[in-house]
Amino acid sequence: MQTAAAVSQQLSPGLAFRSIRHPGATVAVFCGREGVEVATVEIDPGATVREPYLWSARSWHLLLEGQASFEQGTERCDLLRGESLFLSDAPYSLSNPAPERARLLTVLFHSDEPSEQPEGGKSR
Repeated sequence: MQTAAAVSQQLSPGLAFRSIRHPGATVAVFCGREGVEVATVEIDPGATVREPYLWSARSWHLLLEGQASFEQGTERCDLLRGESLFLSDAPYSLSNPAPERARLLTVLFHSDEPSEQPEGGKSR
């Protein structure tokens, strides 16, 4: 069973830091303002993350290091360094099939207004 320990610390009004640690992965939210949050996701080799916090909003993921595989429903998308992916708010899993750690920059869009897909990103 995967359990997450969440730690919250208020840095200044409107900016919060949260870190969610899983066996083999960490999700760190660095700032959030007006329905948008910026986070990093780090995944150990061979690990898989199923983090409901990430499903709470549409999201855009940019792979900074390593490799990553996203599975949402019956769809699967593999990313290499420098590639990005835009996802709906449906549940998904994120895994690292590579022998080195994967690191992603993630932007969560919590607002009810539609957001534009960043250019060059894959869409699911």
